[in-house]
Amino acid sequence: MKGEFYERLNKRMRQIPYCSDILLVLSGGATALVISLYIFSIFFLFISRDFRVLLITCPPLAGFILVSWIRSGFNMKRPYEKYDIIPLIEKKTEGNSFPSRHVFSAFVIGTSLIPVSIPLCLIIIFSGVLIGFCRVLSGVHFIVDVVFGAAFGSAFSMIFVILYYIKW
Repeated sequence: MKGEFYERLNKRMRQIPYCSDILLVLSGGATALVISLYIFSIFFLFISRDFRVLLITCPPLAGFILVSWIRSGFNMKRPYEKYDIIPLIEKKTEGNSFPSRHVFSAFVIGTSLIPVSIPLCLIIIFSGVLIGFCRVLSGVHFIVDVVFGAAFGSAFSMIFVILYYIKW
């Protein structure tokens, strides 16, 4: 059943003209937006000598290391490895599908920005959702990979956000 879902999804996506290009632009654009806004936030807080720069740098860095370790431990196959599909976004990686590090990163960064800027947080979270959709539609991640990446990224960062509000 699961394999049929991903095979049907891949077949339908391939019927859409320029679908791989669209997914690549959307995913790449959303990723670039997250990175740009994150770097801008770090820079702005740093030059303002705002200690919240630690809040937006430490959890994402620690989380990225942790999620990379988790991925290598599970080393789960990607949809294009497990089923008879060709990914719409060119990918040659084997394994390390769970959880999605792209989605995790967007959500851990977005959530860490709650004490700094809710609008910025929401833009980054929305970008993370878009990245997740693109990763699933393109056949490089399973739905569970992106859902867990989003949930884990948000939860991991929320611990530090809650501590920030309790402490300060």
